[in-house]
Amino acid sequence: MTKEHQPDPQGEVVFIFSAIIKQEFRSSRLFLQGFRYMVEQIQAENSQVKQVRFFAQSENTYLNRLYAKFASIVGEREGDHGHEHIYATDFAHLRDYLEMKKSPRAGGL
Repeated sequence: MTKEHQPDPQGEVVFIFSAIIKQEFRSSRLFLQGFRYMVEQIQAENSQVKQVRFFAQSENTYLNRLYAKFASIVGEREGDHGHEHIYATDFAHLRDYLEMKKSPRAGGL
């Protein structure tokens, strides 16, 4: 949506505010499968999504390193729990990063 609350001609933006996973499952195949599943659901529910945004606390080295693999910092804000970086990536780029290409199941789920 634009500032005037009109449909954005560039498409829609989805915000993923948080996905909490136990530390022992981070960097695992289970995490990757869950991330792919979430992206599949986003695409199934709204094919107009063009961009994905994430927030990460500035001090959270793990999340900042993870998000930097497929997204860029596009802003900053003061969040409920401190200073945060705002990351953004094109939806198609995220799908490519997750090796989903054209078919949601192409990544081997």
